Amino acid sequence: MNLQFNHALVALDLSDASDIIVDCLGHFEKFGTKKFTLFTSVSVPYPGGLSSSKEQKYIDRIEEYSTRLQSLGFNIQTEVSFKINAYGPARIMEAAKELEADFIIIANRGYNKYREFLLGSTATELLQRCHLP
Repeated sequence: MNLQFNHALVALDLSDASDIIVDCLGHFEKFGTKKFTLFTSVSVPYPGGLSSSKEQKYIDRIEEYSTRLQSLGFNIQTEVSFKINAYGPARIMEAAKELEADFIIIANRGYNKYREFLLGSTATELLQRCHLP
């Protein structure tokens, strides 16, 4: 098995955890990573349920991350997905497949285990269901 780590899909929720993970991405150069796709999935509760100004805030934040990483010499692609009742883990896996990512990077907010057991976690579900590292 020949693992390639050229292209990572970075799943971001634009929380403080996203800021931390973006700050650490430069270290992935050591593994041969050259391209990052910065991805966020926004679940819209109903058609028209998110104003265009709120949509633009998501896009602007991802572009800020992109600019920061491009200055380090990485090839950056961005994708913000707005879908009605989108399920985060499924959207992340679909995007990774469509974009031919070699692996997925996701932050974990560090909720306690009791809360994670009751509510679940996107990172935990990806670990259970995704075939990518």
